[in-house]
Amino acid sequence: MLIPSLFTQLQSLREALQSQLGLAPSAIRDITTHPFTLERIPDAATAYQLLQSQPPRSTPYQARFQRLTSYNMSATVVQVLPTHDQALGGGKLLRQIRDLVAHQEPFASSEHGFFVVGDICTLDDAVDEVFAESPTIVGVTTLIVVFVVAGLAFKSLLIPVRLSATVLVTLILVAGSTILFYQFILGLDGIYWFVPICTSCLVIGLTIDYDVFLISRIYEFRHRGFSTEMSILQAMAKQSTTITTAGMIMTIAFSSLLFSESTVLNQFGFVLVAASIVDTFIVRTALVPALMFFAVETNWFPGKVPSPIRTQLSDLQDDSDSDSDDGGDSGTSMYSDIPAAHAAISV
Repeated sequence: MLIPSLFTQLQSLREALQSQLGLAPSAIRDITTHPFTLERIPDAATAYQLLQSQPPRSTPYQARFQRLTSYNMSATVVQVLPTHDQALGGGKLLRQIRDLVAHQEPFASSEHGFFVVGDICTLDDAVDEVFAESPTIVGVTTLIVVFVVAGLAFKSLLIPVRLSATVLVTLILVAGSTILFYQFILGLDGIYWFVPICTSCLVIGLTIDYDVFLISRIYEFRHRGFSTEMSILQAMAKQSTTITTAGMIMTIAFSSLLFSESTVLNQFGFVLVAASIVDTFIVRTALVPALMFFAVETNWFPGKVPSPIRTQLSDLQDDSDSDSDDGGDSGTSMYSDIPAAHAAISV
């Protein structure tokens, strides 16, 4: 173990950790310094004399040497104890140490071999693996579900594309607001790693849920003979209250997590509350109708929809009056107010 070249490289590593990474001398424990005084041991020969001058484990250096070396003296450990501020860096110090050992001489090409090990390394590798796999899994699954379910339900290719766009907008707005609040306003180092992983599926489901509520209503009115423009206005008038109420209920329910003293739960609640507000009052209220108005009748391609016979604003009032006369249940006779010939064509 007390090979002169290895001992010299250990001293170089200690100096690099202090000068390049800003670690305090007391945060590094190795066999090249005295335990309490942190006095530098000049070379391997001096270390050998310290080990042989007294009975085994009778001095602090002997105890440290035995604790930091393997039983057969073939390996030694350099313990790095990060400070509180460095520990909050979320693995930044670990990545810096790994980069130092892997790319800087003499450690990168050392014949002795330098490796970074420890529990935090395993956790950091697991986190990296989760972040590497999750976007693909969540993204592909979302696209498949959206295109298959929405495409088959509305017999359209454009509706799933528009739905995917609204999901993406919601995710961007929620992620941006969360980072802005916690990192730039509260001054934290960032978002806890599993918060975006766990909440992304919930945010996607919430966005699709409210979107489908509205699109289903538009699709229903379009088949009742309204033009796409009139169907959008009618659906917004009749379904907005229900969706807004549901969104407010979800917002209030999720907001209870904001009172938690745990930062993780607090961030979890903020993401869900932000998603409910964004989707209820921005995406569903403005973005979805705007995109539907942009495409108009192309929304339903390649599916077949009846030719519009209600294209005036006055038709909306007539339909509202007929709903009132029927007791407000507009779903009991979806095609009752369409001429028989037109209904036959749509069938």
